[in-house]
Amino acid sequence: MNKALAIATVLLFTACSDEAKWKPVDFSFSVGDSFSHAYELKLRDGELYYYEFQPNPTGDKYVQPVKLALTNAQWKDFRRTLDRCAIWQWQKMYDGRMLDGWGWGLKIRYSDHLLESEGANSSPESFEEVLRAVERLAGGKSFRIDR
Repeated sequence: MNKALAIATVLLFTACSDEAKWKPVDFSFSVGDSFSHAYELKLRDGELYYYEFQPNPTGDKYVQPVKLALTNAQWKDFRRTLDRCAIWQWQKMYDGRMLDGWGWGLKIRYSDHLLESEGANSSPESFEEVLRAVERLAGGKSFRIDR
């Protein structure tokens, strides 16, 4: 009986530490433009939520947030994509020097990395690949804007 308990404890600890490695501690990512939809993913109390904002002449109107149920495998795929895209070297600000257009903001913190980056009409080279990874993480929900 003691051996079974020890094995169960090791398995539980391994699963917990694996989740801590792949799942961020803090995460929010938003994209939007002046005349179209905007989207946001936000980690709240350990749960990931998807927000969609619809254009409205009197201001943004958001659709009820959707709570996403993610597996460790999905978080692992996402983190590997971020590492492959070298987002940890992204600049703090990308500015296309235009008054109107599109923008984005990303804040993500793991136990070993932190990134806060944003852009207005400009983005890093690997941005499209990161957007595709975000859409996969969100179960195929849209995270695209017209640029």
